[in-house]
Order: sequence, then C-alpha cells, then structure tokens
Amino acid sequence: MTNETARAADLPFFDTHIHFWHRRNPELSYAFLKPGYVSAAAGNTDLIKSPTYDFDGYRAESRFANVVKAVHVQAAIGTADPVLETAWLQQEADRISLPLAIVAGAPLLAADLEGILERQLAYANVRGIRDRLDGAELDNRALDPALRLLARYNLSLEVGCTWQQMPELAKVAGRHPATRFVLVHMGLPVARDAEYFAHWSLQLRALARFDNISCKISGLGLWDPLWTIESIRPWVMECISAFGTSRCFFASNWPIDRQYSSFDSLINAMRECISEFTRQEQEALFLHNAEKAYRM
Repeated sequence: MTNETARAADLPFFDTHIHFWHRRNPELSYAFLKPGYVSAAAGNTDLIKSPTYDFDGYRAESRFANVVKAVHVQAAIGTADPVLETAWLQQEADRISLPLAIVAGAPLLAADLEGILERQLAYANVRGIRDRLDGAELDNRALDPALRLLARYNLSLEVGCTWQQMPELAKVAGRHPATRFVLVHMGLPVARDAEYFAHWSLQLRALARFDNISCKISGLGLWDPLWTIESIRPWVMECISAFGTSRCFFASNWPIDRQYSSFDSLINAMRECISEFTRQEQEALFLHNAEKAYRM
C-alpha cells in the first residue's frame, strides 16, 4: 500500500454523495448521461458515460479509502416514476456490504406527493429527498405543504443553490424550522476568485445561522477541474468556519469527480485540509456528523 492510500485509510469515511446508474434498464432515464449532454458544472461528461456504474465499480475505486458508509443521491433524472430508481437502489443496498442510505427523487409540487413519499419510504434505506430545486425556486409558498410533509416523515431535503440564491433558502429554513436541509456541493461556487469568495462567504454565514441546515463539502472539482490542495482549502475551511465542525460533512461526488482526480487523492486532500483539527473533530467531519444527518 502506498503512503497515499495509507493516509486515505487512516480515518473511517462516510461518503455522503455518490451516484450509481443502470442505463440498460429501460424504466430508468439519466438525462446527464445522454449522448451530447454537456453539464453546466462538469462540462463534457463523456468520460463517465458507461452503461452501468454500481457498487462494484465504486468499491474498486474506493477500496483503499476506508469508506464505511455512503449516501446515494438521485441520479435517474428524467425517470417518470422516481420510485423505480429507489427500487433498484434498494436491491443494490441489500446485496452489498456497505451501509447505503438513499436520497430519493420526488417532485415536491406533485399533487400526489404524499403518496410518492409513502411509496419511497416503503424502502428501508430512504433518508432524504431531492427535487433539484435551486434556492430561488424553493422560496415558493406553494411548496410549504411539501416541506411540512418532509418534516413529518423525517426526510431531509438536499438543495443546490449559489450564493445569489442562498437568501431564499434562508427564508425557507426560517419558515420551516422542523425541516432539515442539506446544502450540497458547498453552495455551488461557480467561480473561484476572491470577489466571488467574498459574496459566497457572506451568504454562507447567513445560512449557517439556521440550525436546520447542514453543509456538504463536495464537488471540489466542479468549476475547479485542475484543483490543488491550496486552491480548495479556503473553500473547505470557510464552510467549516461558518457551520462549525458539527454541521459539515464530506463527500466524493463519485464518479462525477473522477474527471478531476483519483479517489484517494481527493480523500487525502480533504484530510489535509482538516489535518490541524483534533482527532475528534476530524472523525466528526468524516463520519459522525453524516451518521447523525442520515440516521445511520
């Protein structure tokens, strides 16, 4: 084992954002994997457009990093019935050795949302919901009944929003203190210059005042594809400074971030960023905070 893989394995890691797909299943659709699709964040994703990516592939790439638990976040975007993806993922979860939570898809404005949530919750590993709403779309009073339902069913909501949209998420979080929100990919910092950092940091800290919001430190290669530890460290550390060591957790965003690094290099970079924290704080950031957030 190399020094790099040894470092990666030093801390148990709860990977809170991974994606699997099964493109051979005609019932499932993956919009971001279709030929010619170019992602606003990841650019040309041809490198990862394999017919199938499941636990076996993930295990092969992450095997030296001491991954002890993981969260699968909705990938079958464009599938008519989001419960179909959950059914397949639960089968995966039941056959593998890794405890796997599921953040399932659900259209929050659907007339039959409660029925969809109940069908999703028929699968034991479901812990949260994603609807790919940004902050601006989230501040919609028509969504209030859905957000109350999420609280009733103890389901968190994963939210992607830029700093410009964070004030809207703050309004919603304040209006729904019983609903748990997860800010994904550090709030989507689409630029990495000093001026953007200042705006992003200000709004990030405003969000952090709400105890029902957690911050997922992930997507480090998005908008910084040639990242180095020096380039990502300020963003990682600002998240932790704003939300504290009890409301942040890390994720690989695998295999999307495979376009920018190896798995071990990414986990080691995260480790290096928090190397001056106490061992207890490091374990919280790498494992225990996620265990609490995803009830695992």
